[in-house]
Amino acid sequence: MVVLACAAFRASRWLGLAMVVVNVMILIGSVHLAWHYAVDGLAGIILGIATWWACVRFAGWWLARMPIAAMPSGTEALPHAAEISPPDPGSREPLPPDQRPDS
Repeated sequence: MVVLACAAFRASRWLGLAMVVVNVMILIGSVHLAWHYAVDGLAGIILGIATWWACVRFAGWWLARMPIAAMPSGTEALPHAAEISPPDPGSREPLPPDQRPDS
């Protein structure tokens, strides 16, 4: 669930906060009902965040080193990872035509 909360934060801050609330409720419930010790929940949170961090870094490294010619068939129209600039989180403007997935 921690990894889902991390993914939710990438989509929206409010969705991420909602997932944190769900995670806290599950943690409190699992400790209260004696399914887990509190340290189990803390270890799960630490491992979940570390896993998310490592996967994001690895995926960025992997995509940055993969040339377009080496991509699987059917992905020729996709731009190279280095050519995509991340959108400004505060902006709601659409992507430029050359960066849209359908172009």
